[in-house]
Amino acid sequence: MATNRWGTFKGNVASWYAEFPPACWWNWSDMEAFADTVIELAGHTEVFRVDRRKLMSGVDLFGHLTVSARVSVFGAAGIEQRWTQDLGGELLELRPDLQHAPRVPAVSIDGPISHDRTGPVYISITTATDLWFPRVVGIHDDPAEHRHQWLDNSVLARRHTPRFNAFLAGARDAVAALGGGWSCDVGVNVRYADWFDVAGVRLGQPGLLELLVRWSGRICTVRSTNAEAVAGELDLVEMRLVPRFGGFCIEPPPAGLREMRVIQREGRFARLDMQLNGSALTRGDLDAVFGVGVGAPRVHFDSFHTLTYRWNQPSALYGCEITAEFEGDPTADTPVTGLSMHRRDR
Repeated sequence: MATNRWGTFKGNVASWYAEFPPACWWNWSDMEAFADTVIELAGHTEVFRVDRRKLMSGVDLFGHLTVSARVSVFGAAGIEQRWTQDLGGELLELRPDLQHAPRVPAVSIDGPISHDRTGPVYISITTATDLWFPRVVGIHDDPAEHRHQWLDNSVLARRHTPRFNAFLAGARDAVAALGGGWSCDVGVNVRYADWFDVAGVRLGQPGLLELLVRWSGRICTVRSTNAEAVAGELDLVEMRLVPRFGGFCIEPPPAGLREMRVIQREGRFARLDMQLNGSALTRGDLDAVFGVGVGAPRVHFDSFHTLTYRWNQPSALYGCEITAEFEGDPTADTPVTGLSMHRRDR
């Protein structure tokens, strides 16, 4: 059985900081709206949901938060999705061999850090766990067992870290909208410095699941209705749009895809259609990132089984509806055969 090698730390592993100009002290309603946007975004991405919030003063933006996060861990039956307030307690349950693990949430957010109204307004987003990282140091393990080498946590990270990075991207955009700056800093273990930047945790070459999160965000936030313009925002390297009936084919298709098409209706972007190679993606992968899909009745005995997922961005013009096709009644390990990502008016 796979082992949870990730750990919890007595200090922060990674921190991201928002710095707003001093003028924001005198437009506090904008800062309160910013805080509400960040909390809404966190709930949408399920990086955390607020179980309790107690504001401590008139300028306290986030207050004393009690939060739960949806994360992936190795349980007795394999990979499990869990909502948890206390990752240390969760780890002690999962690993009876451990005697102690610091009790920390998956993500913390605080601000304003300083109440000096002649200086900037600072907000921090921090994590005291390496559960989000694809490689971990094995903080709770005997160093002699792995000779100080990195341990693999990519199976778990690829399931929940795309949501974490999507949350950070949304928070960064909200900061920029108020004229603020964005930075990051390493915490108690400098070895992690190469594994994250201002954009979030680095998962290496983006996998298909991470790309789906990125594309769904683009579908929601790109204002243009032009199909070519939307396709141009997908961040695909060396992309060519080859005209096909009803839209365009993207050549070459990204890794993991046999075909990718941009579909337009009456000259407007409508959706992305994708055919997958082999077992590049499973239902479990989609459920881990987008939540549990909703099934639809089959129209014919040999029709695909389908599940629908919905992804919305706070304050975005559009929503994204993702339809996944399966050849059989899907379990967590059933490969995805096809995907469609539809733009929906909100």
